[in-house]
Amino acid sequence: MRKLNEEILALYRDARAGAEHDFRLAAMARARLLLPLSATTWVNGVLSDNGPVILETSSIDLAPGFWKAMEPFMVSGEDPLGPMMYAQPGRSFVTDPDFFPPRMRELAHNAFDVHSAITGLSLDPHTGIFSAVCWHRNVRLPAFTEAERRLHEQLLPHWMEGLAMHRTLSAARLAELAWVPGQNIAVIDHSGTIHHAQLGFGELLKEEFPTWSGAALPQPLMSALRGSGRSFEGLHLRAAWREATGDHMVVALRHSHRPAAAFAHEVQATVLHASLEEVEQQLGSVSGALAEQQRRQAVTEER
Repeated sequence: MRKLNEEILALYRDARAGAEHDFRLAAMARARLLLPLSATTWVNGVLSDNGPVILETSSIDLAPGFWKAMEPFMVSGEDPLGPMMYAQPGRSFVTDPDFFPPRMRELAHNAFDVHSAITGLSLDPHTGIFSAVCWHRNVRLPAFTEAERRLHEQLLPHWMEGLAMHRTLSAARLAELAWVPGQNIAVIDHSGTIHHAQLGFGELLKEEFPTWSGAALPQPLMSALRGSGRSFEGLHLRAAWREATGDHMVVALRHSHRPAAAFAHEVQATVLHASLEEVEQQLGSVSGALAEQQRRQAVTEER
């Protein structure tokens, strides 16, 4: 099995590749070098008033239609795993078909040969955005073990941080939008639904719109951004947007007390991220901590 710190470094290298690279597919492909898997999936969505909404899925070797079959159970609340994950983001769970209700097993797991799975997600409580990574095994492979669950859980925060870095860099490059300290970026569609946001984006919105909650930008903000200037200036917040693709826009927020000259749409594109050397220095301490944690865990298991 490849060393955990090498995998973490590879994740962040892939994240820095930006728009030229599919971060999720690369991360899932590498996971299959760590241990035997029959399929892998990365799901992104948002919690709405009507339940979870899947916005996009990326899978390797999972038969098409699995998540379409799963979504009605997720929305209706019949899926017992969803509430557990939303209540404990950052934790990974092992499941087998017997964990799920009979109808769900028949329509989803049995039909798609998903016998054992490990799933964990991140959740932004302010925007409702969630991102989940799933490892799958069919009936021909052994069920997942506790050690494999722990591996998934150790990698989970790095997958999520890598995806956030990748999407922020990709969106900013596509929109030719500069990034400066103190600014927070999100990707939205034309309805205002937030598809991805840096951590802290929701907190900034709450300062200007204290009663705001949910998966879409506040209506006053959307109305201003749709105007000719594509910008907003409120008591606590400045905002601007740029087209990223035909379907998505990049919104940048910052505190209104920041000097106007520093705002993203008023300056030329600048360096968006630390150098790889700086990232690797930061990861050095993380890798050391993980190695020490693994050592202690091994000692405990021996006892």
